Amino acid sequence: MSYTKFGEFVRRLRLSSHQVMGDMANLLGTSTSNLSAVENGRKNVPNNWVQIIVDSYHLNDEQTRALKEAIEESRPQLKLNLQRTGVIQRKTALQFARSFDQMDEETAQKIMKLLEGDD
Repeated sequence: MSYTKFGEFVRRLRLSSHQVMGDMANLLGTSTSNLSAVENGRKNVPNNWVQIIVDSYHLNDEQTRALKEAIEESRPQLKLNLQRTGVIQRKTALQFARSFDQMDEETAQKIMKLLEGDD
């Protein structure tokens, strides 16, 4: 079974706290099957889970940053708000979305360098 970065992060939390998935699911106010779906990347992490996890497991700033990063890297879906964009930004976003599934690693790396401002 393949876990997302978020799934790996919360599994380590559970293990270090001697908890099982049901314990964490109860804490988050969800079912074990829903928690499992989130850990495996079939569903996005609900926004309210971050603060619950931070508070319940007493995460420090570094751990909180790592949690948020893991969540970002684990999103199976991403919504993009195009309301305040210009015509060219909208066209760029839509073209990117249409091309995304067929994009190879080399092209993705070139785009990342461009967006990050690396020459």
